Amino acid sequence: VIKRLNLITECRKLLSEGISIGIEHFEDLSHIFRLLRPEESVIEPMQLRSFIPVLNSAINLKKLKNEKSIHLLSELLSCLITHKEIKDEIEISIEDDGSISDKASPLLYEIRQKIKALDKKIKSVLERMLNDKKLKPHIQDFYITERNGRRVIPVKANSKGHIKGVIHDISNTSETVFVEP
Repeated sequence: VIKRLNLITECRKLLSEGISIGIEHFEDLSHIFRLLRPEESVIEPMQLRSFIPVLNSAINLKKLKNEKSIHLLSELLSCLITHKEIKDEIEISIEDDGSISDKASPLLYEIRQKIKALDKKIKSVLERMLNDKKLKPHIQDFYITERNGRRVIPVKANSKGHIKGVIHDISNTSETVFVEP
């Protein structure tokens, strides 16, 4: 009890001297730890991000161990493991909204760049089709849109056979079909 009271005294001394302990607010993580119990478990990115305040707090506390006036607290803090590299990797790899960052891995970055390049190429092909003089009489509206996650062009319903492709949707008026060439 005396040792614990002395620890509290050291903490109060730090606070009265204006030294920030650096413990950040964090939610109860016990439900996430339960999810991690079985080996090879997987958690969602936002659940992983919820560890950042705990890891930041550990890093901040570890900095206090060299304070001369807190012998008992320094002894406790010397056993603290901070896992700064894990915290940094989480911050680099998972965005604030829970999405996976391009910086998560070089391979992911490369794949996403290829996807962007292909998307740009698809858009370019569709724009050329919209500007093709032979196809203009068959096109309902001169814009590219998306249906079912696919880029499509609006084609007059009675001209659907003139532009080969997959029909992904039909307008409410049934005058337009949305074709993925």
